[in-house]
Amino acid sequence: MRDDDRYDNRDVYRMREDDEFDDRRYPDFGDYDRPRRRKKPLPQSGLGVISLLIAIVSGVFEFLNFVAAALIAQAQGGELDENSNAAIVIGILLFAGVGLSLIGGVIGIIGLMQPKRTKTCAILGVVLNGLVVGGMILIILVGLLTG
Repeated sequence: MRDDDRYDNRDVYRMREDDEFDDRRYPDFGDYDRPRRRKKPLPQSGLGVISLLIAIVSGVFEFLNFVAAALIAQAQGGELDENSNAAIVIGILLFAGVGLSLIGGVIGIIGLMQPKRTKTCAILGVVLNGLVVGGMILIILVGLLTG
């Protein structure tokens, strides 16, 4: 019996106790053309989607607050009285929008850390929430400097 013949009728992956390791008994899969499986696309990060939605909502909310402040100022003769109830409510709503954007940014950062998830919405959420917070800080600083 030749050395190669003893492997012909057996499973090539099973060894007997007396067999030594032999490279020839393991088939070469280099030329084997396996059918390619289509990888399933990774799901979106749920927290990233929430962060993006919060960014959109808070951005629209802040814009509408500025429109309301401008309309109230126009109705009062061109300037908004700082001690009026309307000005106080608008100020509180502006800071609430910033707080909402900060929460959205934190949720987006957590969404970036989720494994095996697409990070697109999380990145967009973090960037847009950062733009809302940065824009509001810039507007507040400009308002303070102009007096």
